[in-house]
Amino acid sequence: MRKSRPLAPAAALLVALAVGCGGAGGPDPGAPSGVASGVYEIRGTIVAVDAPRRILEIDHEAIPGFMPAMTMPYEVAEAGLLQGLSAGDRVRGTLRVDGRGYVITSLAKV
Repeated sequence: MRKSRPLAPAAALLVALAVGCGGAGGPDPGAPSGVASGVYEIRGTIVAVDAPRRILEIDHEAIPGFMPAMTMPYEVAEAGLLQGLSAGDRVRGTLRVDGRGYVITSLAKV
């Protein structure tokens, strides 16, 4: 006769593994999900520049076909893109969206 086992320990193990694997390899958990990869034009005003981390916070206009206007941080592909930029500057650039996240690949003052 086959003895049944409780499912609770197995379910708890699966939950623990799922939570624990969040930072180990694979796509960035902060990366967009369910959004088609693409390249978009971004326009806005710089709120903050974090050059050591290559992060730029932008209060941007709506990005047609992608997201409404909002303020959020973005990774910058190359540190050189941040040279000469500071809070309050109006900018225009290119935003790449893929399974790894949102990355600004070009940027210029306007």
